[in-house]
Amino acid sequence: DAPDLPRDQQDARFIVFINTHQGTVPPWNLAEMSTLRINGGSPQNATGWTVLYRDGQQHHNQGMLTFPAVDDGQPADLEITMQLAGLGRRTFQWNLPVPQLPE
Repeated sequence: DAPDLPRDQQDARFIVFINTHQGTVPPWNLAEMSTLRINGGSPQNATGWTVLYRDGQQHHNQGMLTFPAVDDGQPADLEITMQLAGLGRRTFQWNLPVPQLPE
């Protein structure tokens, strides 16, 4: 079965890797635990979480976290916050546009 892709191709999609070597990764729905702020504005709730890979020992998960569209043609400061049950808050920040890699 192929995972469901976001319905709106303009949605912002982030590939998330979750790994542990102590215990197992819970079957979290990261859409219920994540918000996105653009340029310090109001947090936007995630619109979807699709598991792309989960190993049999439950040590490694990979998924696609989806938010409403981000205008990637304009400079922006992005911040995703995840409130993970039992682990506290994790925050990830970066800027758009993403610089081109040297050739």
